[in-house]
Amino acid sequence: MQKITKYLCGIVQQAAKITNQTFKVYSKDEFGDIVTDIDKAIETFLIDKLEHKYPEYDIVSEEFNPDRTLTSHCFVIDPIDGSMNFAGGIPLWGIQIAAIENGEVVASVIYLPKVNEFYYADCDGAYLNGTRLEITPEIKYTKQVFAISGNSLPVIFQKGSQISHRNFRCINSASVAYAWVAAGRLNGYCLCSDKKWDYIPGMYLVKMAGGYTQDASKHHAAATNREMLDYFDQLLSDKK
Repeated sequence: MQKITKYLCGIVQQAAKITNQTFKVYSKDEFGDIVTDIDKAIETFLIDKLEHKYPEYDIVSEEFNPDRTLTSHCFVIDPIDGSMNFAGGIPLWGIQIAAIENGEVVASVIYLPKVNEFYYADCDGAYLNGTRLEITPEIKYTKQVFAISGNSLPVIFQKGSQISHRNFRCINSASVAYAWVAAGRLNGYCLCSDKKWDYIPGMYLVKMAGGYTQDASKHHAAATNREMLDYFDQLLSDKK
């Protein structure tokens, strides 16, 4: 484990303790997006820790720094990815953070406290609870299980799709979906959003686990095999 990865792991584990506090839920916009006191408390905690340890780095984060652009040296933070699940008592949510150095992602951490799964990745590989993750490709479509972000749900029910809706899972948390691709539980996940804190940590985790990734405008896909990435391209092209 690299030095920066070790530090990120430590502060994320500390931040997770904040989630045991009581909280209030607030509406962020007219489209149903929400935020809780815990989102803001965790982000504040992580920013304070990072600014103290790495003052020369910039910070891009969901609640307080959403409009900042990525720089050559920066951190990307999502304090609670899956806030709706968190607020509703559904255990599928995570705390995630990524480090960028010289313009490249060099480390990421995803912690899913309620399912006791701690993921991290750096140049040494990707790990779940200390065990190395190594993706084994599976290209039989009858066995493919995938997830896609909610704003693209209608496209999976199109007639003639190579994979039926029975193979689809709705998780509503990018951190969980990407982590489960890295762990081989999902064959793929496609996020149709350009929010950096949603996709950067998970895409790097999958990459370092030996998976396949693809970045495009409003299309950030990760998969255990090339065929799954091609299928996402098909879905998105049919949507246009």
